[in-house]
Amino acid sequence: MRFAAKHSSTVGPCALASGLLWATATMATTVTAPPPTPPDLPGEVVAPTATEARGLRQTWAVRDGRLWVRPDGPDATWAPLHGTGKPVGKGLEPFVDASLVAVTADADGRFAAVGSDGTIFHYEGSWNAVWGPPFLPFTQGVVKLPFPKTSLREGRLAYSQRHKAVGWSEDARGQQFYWGSAGTTSLYLLSDDGRRIFLLDPWLPPDTTRELVGPGDGTVTMAALAASA
Repeated sequence: MRFAAKHSSTVGPCALASGLLWATATMATTVTAPPPTPPDLPGEVVAPTATEARGLRQTWAVRDGRLWVRPDGPDATWAPLHGTGKPVGKGLEPFVDASLVAVTADADGRFAAVGSDGTIFHYEGSWNAVWGPPFLPFTQGVVKLPFPKTSLREGRLAYSQRHKAVGWSEDARGQQFYWGSAGTTSLYLLSDDGRRIFLLDPWLPPDTTRELVGPGDGTVTMAALAASA
């Protein structure tokens, strides 16, 4: 805010010895132009890659460190998420300039993204860099990839968010499990050697110590993984 004062020869109730004091305030506003739309954004994502993903009603893509989204619809166009394509929101000030390198998505407007320093973000209506039970804030923290970001490729990350329309899940033996209306969010990460699957959940402690046993009790080398619902 900038103030300017000038004198007037008019004498009034607020007069100074040499005249009236006038003040004008000028508010400086900064308008940031939206980033240019990358020319190589996909038309359709059939199989996800490290930088392209398909949700229930959106398509996602990471380009030049930003996350772009295109909703379904014949006239829909690509736009950077929240105008910047960067993590924004309460408590995310250290990450506003984060350069994103990967995205994996599921359900409606839900995804996980990875920053260039390995930080894993999750999004369920708003950006979040914190993992851990919200009712135990002292256990919360940031989680990073359990492998170098340089080894990111398709099939290394798989985000799963139980859709509202899904009332139950089924295992490989055909056994059905009913979850009611409770939501379930999981992020699966495949290890470098393809023998281990790490599990992350926004409500579990922020680390990558939880694992799922792979096929053949961990004796089979997996090339990729995928998840949904």
